[in-house]
Amino acid sequence: MAIPEKDWKLLCQRSGNRCAFTDCRELLTASSTTDGAAVLGHVAHIVGQSRRGPRGEIDLEPEVRDSYTNLILLCTRHHKLIDSQSQTYTAAALMAMKEAHERWVETTLGRGVNDSAPRGRPMVVDTLHSNLMRVERMPRFVYSAPCTRSDSEIVDEAKWPPSPLMAPWALRSGRLYAFQDLRHADSPFGGIVQGTDIERHTLADWFDEPDATNRFLTMGNRAITSMCRRRSLFYDRDHKRFFFAPPEPGKERTVSYKSVRGRTAKKRVVYQPRSKKHGTPLSFWIHWALRLRLIQIAADQFVLSFTPDLRITRDGQNELPADLVGEKVTRRKTRWYNFETLSHVHFWRDYLSHGKPRITLPFGPSSALVINTTLLQARVSWPGIPAEFAKAFTNVDYQDDLFSMIEDRLYGATAEPAWDSDEIEAEDV
Repeated sequence: MAIPEKDWKLLCQRSGNRCAFTDCRELLTASSTTDGAAVLGHVAHIVGQSRRGPRGEIDLEPEVRDSYTNLILLCTRHHKLIDSQSQTYTAAALMAMKEAHERWVETTLGRGVNDSAPRGRPMVVDTLHSNLMRVERMPRFVYSAPCTRSDSEIVDEAKWPPSPLMAPWALRSGRLYAFQDLRHADSPFGGIVQGTDIERHTLADWFDEPDATNRFLTMGNRAITSMCRRRSLFYDRDHKRFFFAPPEPGKERTVSYKSVRGRTAKKRVVYQPRSKKHGTPLSFWIHWALRLRLIQIAADQFVLSFTPDLRITRDGQNELPADLVGEKVTRRKTRWYNFETLSHVHFWRDYLSHGKPRITLPFGPSSALVINTTLLQARVSWPGIPAEFAKAFTNVDYQDDLFSMIEDRLYGATAEPAWDSDEIEAEDV
């Protein structure tokens, strides 16, 4: 498609006959007494005019690609630069560059001019979604008893409960801490703890003491690790992240989930990418990965933090050398803009929770760690996202069904509430 006349006129006028590249501002016309004026400016596309062009892989309608909002006016040198280094000069960076330049033009030309029109883009109130989910309820009690076993011996000797129950623990200074009642011989650790010096601690009393809080975080993060393993994720100990593995050597993997718009979708989570030009397989595999941990944000308030990541292997099994990984990961992550990042965060939320309103990590009757799957939010006033890049997030909250309500009754109904209110201030996040 060709650029509409109105759009390129609007671009040239708002750019003030100057290159929009940061701190360049070179004049884009040259006068001559013999040959007439020369036009030096180039109308460049922020998102490529075609999908094969620089930054062209971003999802944008064809008619929008040739509109004013997707164009920037540059000199010859900087036009060539941004298209040659599209990983450095991303669509987001060029959009910010264009807006800053047009503000400069308006401010500079507006000095001494009686212009009553409002300047700059109007501010909008918007919702920002985080990568945090709040811990809604926690067990009321923690039990401790003397223990002479090592960590590895506990792993080998404990009587691990059947799914869905979990038995996280922490070993500190010769005492074993667990959410199960250690006074009962049939607890998972009944054959491991010694003596009668068994104590019951009220969990709420722990959170003013750093050492006790760290014991709780160890136990909580072990429960989260158990959840991930039950969701067929593997743990990369060197990089402290969970990842998808192939269902069998050399086979790619796809999983179903509910998209940000509530539709059933599929995502390739283990695959061998192919050359865009020739369609031939590349010499590495991509695995979707996740950094996941329980963190404390206030005295008695905790959140589950999860950060999407990528793991690169040579053949779906063996990792590539570190010096070959960085470029491949960076190249892909630089394309994760606002909506793409939200989509990745939402995918992991949906996958870990089975699309339920809560993630329940059960330890026994009325004892569980319960995590609300609604992403923590903050309201902000800012210029907002250009309309062509703004997309709706409609699948914000999950609804209860019969199974999630039964699960909540069994394990979470009388667990200790972790928050006094459903509200959280932006500065707390």
